[in-house]
Amino acid sequence: MAPDNAKAPRPTRPATVRALLVCVIVAVVVIVLAVLMVKPWAGRIDQPVWTPGVPTMSEARNQPTVVDAPGLPGARAYGGTNDDKFAGVTIGPDGSVAAVGRTYSADGDFPQRFSFHNSATMVMVHPDDTAWAQSYGGGGGDMFSASTIEPDGSVVVAGQAWSEFGDFPPTVIGGYALIAMIHPDGTLAWYKRFGTGLNGFTAVAVGPDGQIVASGYTDRPDPDLGCTSDRGCRIMAEMTPDGKVAWTKSFPNSQSFSAVAFTPEGNIATVGSIDADSCPQATDLPCSFVAALDTTGSLLWTKVFDVNTLEDWNGIVVAPDGSIVAVGATRSLFGNKAIAIKLTAEGALEWSKTYPIWVSTGFEAAGVNADSSIVAVGYSSTYVSIIGGAPSISNGLAALISADGTLVWSKTYGKSDGTEFTCVAVSPDQIAIAGHTTSPDFSGTHGTTNDDALLVRLTPDQQLN
Repeated sequence: MAPDNAKAPRPTRPATVRALLVCVIVAVVVIVLAVLMVKPWAGRIDQPVWTPGVPTMSEARNQPTVVDAPGLPGARAYGGTNDDKFAGVTIGPDGSVAAVGRTYSADGDFPQRFSFHNSATMVMVHPDDTAWAQSYGGGGGDMFSASTIEPDGSVVVAGQAWSEFGDFPPTVIGGYALIAMIHPDGTLAWYKRFGTGLNGFTAVAVGPDGQIVASGYTDRPDPDLGCTSDRGCRIMAEMTPDGKVAWTKSFPNSQSFSAVAFTPEGNIATVGSIDADSCPQATDLPCSFVAALDTTGSLLWTKVFDVNTLEDWNGIVVAPDGSIVAVGATRSLFGNKAIAIKLTAEGALEWSKTYPIWVSTGFEAAGVNADSSIVAVGYSSTYVSIIGGAPSISNGLAALISADGTLVWSKTYGKSDGTEFTCVAVSPDQIAIAGHTTSPDFSGTHGTTNDDALLVRLTPDQQLN
């Protein structure tokens, strides 16, 4: 008989339990090894992340897809059976047009490089009307929200990187703000992520010396961006053409910068909005503003207009004489109205105009001609949108506004089938407009259930029929 203090025999574990433990141990070892093999992040705010001359996937899957191009004048929709949208458009020095945005489609025009069909996209249309399409990122939610052009024809894009693999890894839930440069042949030159997540760039511009400025937001405090506000900040960053960070700035009182442009002297003009409790006058509505910053990102002046009117300033351009024009929309229960204002380089108001072209209209972006006239684009509808933005049933809207604010002409596209123009670029030879549509009016459309990305090319003296 065993003594009272003797240990009881250890119960025998069933074979299934032992097998389960072995599987758990093996899984932990595999995960640890995978983490150790991951390439460490090359840097944050002070150092660009360099990539090879092509995106970081196999070359066989990196080749752009040849696609049809709209003639001049003409229009074409791109995409597949899911939502596809363009958010930025540029015209290169040789007349090539590049439109950038985002695709959700698993089929159609954009190359499907990943198992997840949610990538940043670009279409390049050359002067001979040949064209190609390419996808970028990792398929996990990457997007290009804006674009501009360098003197050598390289396209600079800004937006968000969400994917854990692909062209811009690694990233986090909520996404990093992203700036990247793409060569004219579609290969990725370099990219840079900013911040610690939950931030993004919504606008980008190239200055007189090739410097790049992008603006956007962060939704939380971010030490990498200098934001200490619990509600987040508006953010801005400048980079050199070879991908090095010159400076970053954060501005408290959340909301965002909507657009950015350079003055001839290299100063920066921008529009955006701030929280209602930070407006200069008591109001229950967010304030929209126009502001100017110097070459180091320091604020020169800010103009806030009627705080009792819900205004969205969406686009900004700088005329050859340095004057600043902002475009957008006022919102009310009786429909949106397209608006534009012109300021001197010092911020003095020259004129303010409202354009009630249809029941509900709004300008989303603008481009400036050599004679200081403005091409403004957006949406128009006979339906009212009381929650802001374009009504679900809308036409794409393009308008020419003279230097004194007079409406010269306006034209709508899409027959009220959900067409919206979100960006525009102008040159002496053409006007390039991009956005999205569900209208069957445009060649290349893949259906009316979801949006297709839309590219329209016009001659300066001819409206698209």
